[in-house]
Formats: sequence, C-alpha cells, structure tokens
Amino acid sequence: MGPRTTTARESGALTAPARPEARSWHTLCLDEALAALGINESGLSEAEATARREAFGANVLPQPRRAGVARIYLRQFKNPLVYLLLAATVVSFAVGEWGDAFFIFVVLQFNAAIGAYQEWRAETSAEALDVLVRKFAVVLRDGTPRRVGPPSWCPATWCGSSPARSFRPIYACLAPTN
Repeated sequence: MGPRTTTARESGALTAPARPEARSWHTLCLDEALAALGINESGLSEAEATARREAFGANVLPQPRRAGVARIYLRQFKNPLVYLLLAATVVSFAVGEWGDAFFIFVVLQFNAAIGAYQEWRAETSAEALDVLVRKFAVVLRDGTPRRVGPPSWCPATWCGSSPARSFRPIYACLAPTN
C-alpha cells in the first residue's frame, strides 16, 4: 500500500460544507434551508459548484456491465420447473427412454432460446427508453438559470425547473395541480 495522499477536502482547499446531517428538510422554511446548505437565492457560483462536485463526487450511478448472450441463455434455466424437467430428462435417459429424454431436452433448449431472446429484446428496449428520458435540470449558477445534466448537479443545487428527485422544490405553492 502506497503513501496516503491528502484530499482537497482534508487540506481545507474546498469551501463546500460538510455533508448535511439527517434532518427533516421539508419542514424547514426557505431561509433556514438555504442557510443550512450554505447558499443564497442566487444559487451557487460556478467555482462553488465545482468545489462541491470535487468534494462529493459526480452525481452519476455506476452502470452495471451488460450480461452477454450466454449468461442470459443460462439464466433461463434458473427455475424450479426447469429443474424438474431436467430431472425428468435424466430419469428418462437412465431407464432407457431415449425418445422422451431427447424430446424433453429439446423443449428445454427451445424454451431457453425463446426466453433469452425476449430478455435480450427487453434489455435493449429499456436502454433505448433510457436515452429518451430527460436528464437535465435548470439550475441557478451565479444567479443565471442554466440547463445542466446530472454530472453537474451537486449538493445544495438551486433548481429552477424539472427538479430531479434529490432537489427540494422551493416554490411548491406555484406548482400546477389537478
């Protein structure tokens, strides 16, 4: 293990506040929430947003590795009914019923192939839908509204519209309702 390096947060180079403690943020009035997060009504400055991104990391989730065709195919056999049919295949083979054993085996392979194809199509469709999802928010940076994506979001981002789940709506009384 190499020597430990000091992070920018440990050296005091960042101005971002420590992670906010657990509290009922929805019960705070606007001024209390802004003061607790260390921001004002003009939003964060670009430098402060960059410092908070460096301190807390980018607002992105790691993408899981996509399963290969062979793994998807083998997953089709993780089913108690399939285990029962495999056992029936082994028993049929053991008692000399070659035709029955072969038929059950072919049906299992056909079922696994269809299931793997459907699962692959579903994953491909889900990835295509993910591309269509709107992944931006209008935030205040230096008092100016700006459209930014999730990697640019950071703790205490003042959100103007299209808030992500982690943002606290500021002017909820102006939101249209049915």
